[in-house]
Amino acid sequence: MKALVHIGTEKTGSSSIQGYLHLNRENLRRAGYHVATSGGRANHRAFPAYCIADEKPDDFLQASGISTLPERQEFKQRFRERFEAELESLPKNIHTVIISSEHFHSRVTAEEEVDNAYKLLKGFFDEIRIVCYLREQVDTCSSLYSTHLKNGGTKSFSEFLQRCKPEIYYFNYSTMLANWERCFGLESLDVLLFSKKHFLNGDLLDDFTAKIDSSLVPHLDKYVKQENQSLRPAGQALERLVNIVFPVSSAIPEVAVIRDKCKKIISFSMHGKGRQPDREQSQVIYDSFMTSNEDVRKKFFPQLKQMFTCPRDCN
Repeated sequence: MKALVHIGTEKTGSSSIQGYLHLNRENLRRAGYHVATSGGRANHRAFPAYCIADEKPDDFLQASGISTLPERQEFKQRFRERFEAELESLPKNIHTVIISSEHFHSRVTAEEEVDNAYKLLKGFFDEIRIVCYLREQVDTCSSLYSTHLKNGGTKSFSEFLQRCKPEIYYFNYSTMLANWERCFGLESLDVLLFSKKHFLNGDLLDDFTAKIDSSLVPHLDKYVKQENQSLRPAGQALERLVNIVFPVSSAIPEVAVIRDKCKKIISFSMHGKGRQPDREQSQVIYDSFMTSNEDVRKKFFPQLKQMFTCPRDCN
């Protein structure tokens, strides 16, 4: 049996891809493709949670009430059992299992953790393909700022941009891909660019479908509600203020209620393109990734003169 594992990266339309896969479960199933269920409904978040090191904090496990080492070990054992039972129950026409979680990118970062992903998947599949979209780092960080605020963050935009540097695994695609290549092999990595001009038909969902089976492109339902949308600059400013006045760390129930109501209003009425760094900031960040991005280009996109262009037309 084969596995297609979509690992993100974050801020490359993963929520849309996951909603699309969930919407088309039956259509895919008839064609021999099974979208995994044991890892979660749409985002198969339990898979990366299984892979992360025992000593590493994880929001998914914390939200599930799993905090001690014995509880983690029990979670991992039960998850593996559920996954194995799911695979054993599949009809004979299923030849490929699809797994998707952008948290493979953001949470599974240490060599030990990618090793855990490899050991889990290799125990069930004869062939594994890793699908990954890459987005230019300035755009990625700018888009991520709204997510930071929606999750209760209080950093200013300028402070947040400071994390966008090659030393940070999250943004260094050369380091990240080398980690996955180390286990799964270069031939198993299907690396793509998150850009309309590179998408099949200029459409992300068509492009991803082609990675599953190009014959399915005209036949799947693409009516997927957009989720995790960015906030306009004014919305970002309001969201940050709400997080400061009504912090997520507060133990007072009323604070959480007020915070959630405010954030729902902001999210509903102020979605749109968020703050962007100025030309000079963009240039500095863009230049800092030139060496690592060139390494990725040479390995995965040798046909291109450059992998990314500076998003603020700063050249």
